[in-house]
Amino acid sequence: MFDRAQWILAGMSLALSLHLNQPAAAMPVGKVEQTAQTNSIDAAQKLYEEADKLYQQGTVEAKKSAIVKYEEALKLFREAGDRRREAVTLNNIGSVYSVLGEQQKALEYYNQSLPCSGSG
Repeated sequence: MFDRAQWILAGMSLALSLHLNQPAAAMPVGKVEQTAQTNSIDAAQKLYEEADKLYQQGTVEAKKSAIVKYEEALKLFREAGDRRREAVTLNNIGSVYSVLGEQQKALEYYNQSLPCSGSG
């Protein structure tokens, strides 16, 4: 059975997921910057997908490895200025920590995702 904190974390995760699935506004950038940004986002997306696959394996070790991959993707999304994907990744890291029973860490990541989710 869920305790109060777990219900709050689950609700925050669901609300962020729903909000973050809305399309982000495009920002015009120069051609060179756009290419570098695209490469960074592509690399981050690949890491993100690897993290998803690890998480789906279901073992504790795979989930811990997923966090490492999500963190690597997060760094690249931040460097590229992709706030929406940054927020989604922070939310996913929080979800993994929650599943692992580390509610305080989960809450820290959920809280980090909030400022990112408001901009798009």
